[in-house]
Amino acid sequence: MALEARDVSFSYGGAPVLQGVSLTVEPGRPIALSAPSGFGKTTLCRILAGYLQPHVGTVLVDGAPLPRRGPSPVQLIGQHPERALDPRLRMRDSLAEGVRAGKRAAAAASGEAAARQGEPSGRQGEAPGSRAENPAAQPAQTGPEGATQAELQEALQEALGIRREWLVRFPHELSGGEMQRFCIARALLARPRYLICDEISTMLDAVTQARIWNVVLCQAQEQQLGLVVVSHSAPLLQRLGAQVVDLGQLAEGR
Repeated sequence: MALEARDVSFSYGGAPVLQGVSLTVEPGRPIALSAPSGFGKTTLCRILAGYLQPHVGTVLVDGAPLPRRGPSPVQLIGQHPERALDPRLRMRDSLAEGVRAGKRAAAAASGEAAARQGEPSGRQGEAPGSRAENPAAQPAQTGPEGATQAELQEALQEALGIRREWLVRFPHELSGGEMQRFCIARALLARPRYLICDEISTMLDAVTQARIWNVVLCQAQEQQLGLVVVSHSAPLLQRLGAQVVDLGQLAEGR
């Protein structure tokens, strides 16, 4: 099981940013991307998460192309939360997107496990991960450690310091740090197998940085997530114990 970039190349307006980049991300083994600005760290993160398509090469997750429909096994958290949140949605509704994605991911994983064991999964005619006509009649979806989506949401809100009064607000009514907490919670609620964190704490104060990284690292360890981190913080990378990959060399095809 792995998230792989194979011989990936990408250009902006004819100017190459990535050339022949290959990278493997395995569950439970964090990777830190290191390079000066302009060497394609964010571009590679967006390609790994499926937001950009490489001009050359391919991205595989567990040996198959990234799914274009349904729950994504790869979640990306960027450094600009205001760009990731729908300004028309209250924050509780943004979290609900993650809850729904997590339920579909759990159902799909259950179906895959049953298929490997030769057992039927779900109702006949219902695709794994599809929404039931009567969700209230279905058993609660569980994920790692058996936590239901409601339990995970409650735990993440508490751990990230998300206040209940924030849930009814719109993104423009929150600070950057407050919005980022919601982005992290939403990504983790989606039950990903791989999590990409691109400078997620750059704009935050030291206390908030420590808090959100405690949550991310705890969840990554508990769920055995494949973790990709972009950060200029040497203490953070040391704490991660991550394999440091010099993207400057990879982007030059070395």
